[in-house]
Amino acid sequence: MPDGDGGGTLASSVTPQPASTAPKDRDPPPSFDGSQPHLFKQFERDVSLWQWESDVPKVKHAAKLLRGLSGSARAAADEVPLEVIQSEEGVKAIMTRLREHYLPHLESAMPRAFEAAIYGDARKSRESIQDYLIRMDRAFKELKDESITLPETVKGYIIYRQASLTSVQEDHHMDSWRL
Repeated sequence: MPDGDGGGTLASSVTPQPASTAPKDRDPPPSFDGSQPHLFKQFERDVSLWQWESDVPKVKHAAKLLRGLSGSARAAADEVPLEVIQSEEGVKAIMTRLREHYLPHLESAMPRAFEAAIYGDARKSRESIQDYLIRMDRAFKELKDESITLPETVKGYIIYRQASLTSVQEDHHMDSWRL
């Protein structure tokens, strides 16, 4: 039966379009200039996370990564041929080249990690205990990443010695730490 207009209902000739699912080409990669080579491991991790979460097509990852580099890191990465950079293997090639370039610094990571954890800076006057403990935990983690694990009692003693506690704080903590 017609519904009053004489011809029944007309289906819409325009179908709704879904929201754009095109990849966003604005996802910036991590940057690195090589001025602090000991941060290369963190940069590698950041690149891996960026690749995992990025909506940028994989074939463009290396070009984007290259634009995020500067200084000695850019100079080393510029040695990768353009054809490789324009492929899906580009990021791997750039990271391999950077790893080769910074390998001497990575090999000296253990002594630096040891120095930071054992003989590092004492707690600064404006540094909170919480910030100090976070910094020390990070130093012990870096040491562990270099295959050196300290017993908890040794870590505790190092933290205590470098905490720069006042005599009141020291008395309070010594009472609570006694067995």
